[in-house]
Amino acid sequence: MIMILKNASKVKEVKKKKLRMTKARRLIIEELEKLDTHPTAYQIFEIVKKKMPRVSLGTVYRNLEILSREQIISRLQMDDRQMHFDGKTTPHYHIRCTICGKIEDIAPSDFLEGIDDTVKRISNFSSIRHRIEFYGVCSECEKKISHRR
Repeated sequence: MIMILKNASKVKEVKKKKLRMTKARRLIIEELEKLDTHPTAYQIFEIVKKKMPRVSLGTVYRNLEILSREQIISRLQMDDRQMHFDGKTTPHYHIRCTICGKIEDIAPSDFLEGIDDTVKRISNFSSIRHRIEFYGVCSECEKKISHRR
């Protein structure tokens, strides 16, 4: 069975970085790209295991570490102390529900345009990058709260 990635650029990135494209690595990338959620390593393991029953949790952890270190996927450390992963590496932000923990993407906004250059200009640092996370209550939790009142 040949697995085709929706985003072939990830395959090119893996090859460009001289990493082997193992079946497990390809499946992890493919499954992450399908998700709009930001799963934990264990959640990714559960998804991958359905298609590759003999995969180990250690294999999934190692591949997530390699892929995130090589910036092929993103690793998110949110307040719940569990690492979450994101197949989307284009610039975007995240918002997390403080009640259920759900994480969603937020498109970059004009008001943050040029923030890296501004910080670079007013500080003594170079190679500036940033990560901004927003917190709030998702619409599902808001509905549950308003029903209790």
